Formats: sequence, structure tokens, C-alpha cells
Amino acid sequence: MELILKQDVEGLGFKDDIVTVKNGYGRNFLIPRGHAILATSSAKKVLAENLKQSTFKEKKIVDDANKVAEALKKLEIKILKGSVDIGKIPENEIKSFNKKLSSEDEELYYEEQKKFNQKAIVFFMIFVGLAIYFIIYMLTPSKIQEVGYFKDDSRNRIYAYSFKQGVKFDKIVAHAKKVQGTGGKLKACYYFIEGSDMPTADLTFSFNLIMANNIIDKYASEIKFAYLKSPFGEETIANCYETPKHNLCNP
Repeated sequence: MELILKQDVEGLGFKDDIVTVKNGYGRNFLIPRGHAILATSSAKKVLAENLKQSTFKEKKIVDDANKVAEALKKLEIKILKGSVDIGKIPENEIKSFNKKLSSEDEELYYEEQKKFNQKAIVFFMIFVGLAIYFIIYMLTPSKIQEVGYFKDDSRNRIYAYSFKQGVKFDKIVAHAKKVQGTGGKLKACYYFIEGSDMPTADLTFSFNLIMANNIIDKYASEIKFAYLKSPFGEETIANCYETPKHNLCNP
């Protein structure tokens, strides 16, 4: 049978690889443990689109990092006897400094040069800090990950997501609203804290909408946030931390 790996499996392959394994190994071990899903035509299309998006993001990260690197190359830093030169000092500033090299105001010159050096250092540190923050932010994986997905023949959809500690409710809501749905059909999103019990392959391979809802019900105690969009377009959102008895927290 042909499978798509959802994570690295030693001796078999890496995440997102399409592999061929024996039926028993796939159905009794890899799929139930959430290590892989069936490589259906629709799953392959989703994988191809995800890899395309990932390649685009990685290229953008590399391009942005190269831009930062090029900018840093243009910064020439020298620290000699308390002076700091960043790049080329404008000629008019050099002339201004030279005029002050008289015995009477030499002390004032050094004081102004000190202030100039301090400002230059602050500017450089801010620039480097912003560059590092930007690179780290771009390289940080999403804090919300899809772990299970069900869609029936009528295009009703149920999603299960894991999220990391610290993700705020408004970000969850914004994420749920952006998740793909079909007009006039049901869309439900359930969010589980990373590391907790949550539906994965058992949701994905449900035979029908009733079975998928039963799977979600099985993990109801672990639901932290829930979003439902009815076929009529009505949206219901539940914060199960604050309202654990909400019907979406106990589907």
C-alpha cells in the first residue's frame, strides 16, 4: 500500500515522503499511530500544494536572509581609541570635525565625537536586532498544526488542530475563519493543546459525518477551542477554558 509519511520514520523515510509498505505494517502500525496517511489522489494533491507553498516560503526566507547579509556586508565597523566609524562618514561632517581641532575646543570636539559614536552604536545594534528577529520569525514553524481532517462526499468538513501554549484566542478565531470550507456546507474546527490526546488518523479515515462526530466526541475532554460554521453561514465559537459546558466543547 502507498502512504504519505506525516513524520520521520527511521528506516523508512522522512516527513511528506510517499512510501510503499506492506498492508499490515501500514494499517496496524503507521496509520493508527498517526505516522502516515493513505496516499489517495486527493491526499497527494494536498501534499503537492503544501510542498509548493513550503518551497516558496523557504525561498523567501533565503532571499530575505541574503538581503540582510548584503546589508551587513556594507557596514564597516572599526573601534579605535574610542572612535567608531560605520560605513563612510559624509564629507561635510569630516570638515565640520576638522574645524574644531583647535587647542581651545579640542575637548568639545571629543565630546561631540563621543555622542556621535554612541548614536552610531545604538543604530547598529537596533539594525542587527531587527534583522535577527526577522530571520527567527520567518524560520519559526507555525504554532497551529493540522493533525486530522475529514471531508465527506457532500463536502462537509471537520478539522482537528494542535496548538502550542501561548497561542491567544483571537489568533485561533482568525485561523478558524481562514480554514477552507464549502459554501452551504458544515465546517467545524477543533483545537487541542500540543501533546494532549487528539484525533488524527481516526478522524481522517472516518466513513461518514456521524462517525467523524463520534471521533471528536471521544476526545471532547481535551478540546480547548471550537469553531462551527453551519450550512446557513452562522458561526459559533467556543473558548472551552472559559465555558467548558458549551455544546461545542461537548459535541
